[in-house]
Amino acid sequence: MFQSKENTPYRPSSSVNMKKMQKMFQNAAEENVRSIRTYVTELKERVAKLQYQKQLLVCQVLELEANEAAGIRKALRREREFLAKRVTSRLSAEERDALYIKWDVPLEGKQRRMQFVNKLWTDPHDAKHIQESAEIVAKLVGFLRKRQHAKGDV
Repeated sequence: MFQSKENTPYRPSSSVNMKKMQKMFQNAAEENVRSIRTYVTELKERVAKLQYQKQLLVCQVLELEANEAAGIRKALRREREFLAKRVTSRLSAEERDALYIKWDVPLEGKQRRMQFVNKLWTDPHDAKHIQESAEIVAKLVGFLRKRQHAKGDV
């Protein structure tokens, strides 16, 4: 070691090394802050993309549900039209008039068959209504006749 003028051991100043270390730590800290900012920015972009994708999916689900409901309504309308066409071919004039009166369909009204068919299955809480609707539909579809013939053969 070196001796100073006062005969005390002399150490070279480590302040240069300290300044270098402080500068290194400061640079590292600044780099970490930049990295964190970049990471946060990327996360924000990902979140924005995910929110956009979520919104698209929600719209698609709503569209599918709307299409499904529209499809169900369309199928129901077709089924009712099918049944209405069968009213004249499967029921006699007397049977039709009796059913129109029973189901409160005006005998002189327009589209009596559609009015009648639209009244079927309208009260799901009334067991009698359900039973009568089922019997009428079975007769219009032809299921009731086939069943009666099968019972007669036995």
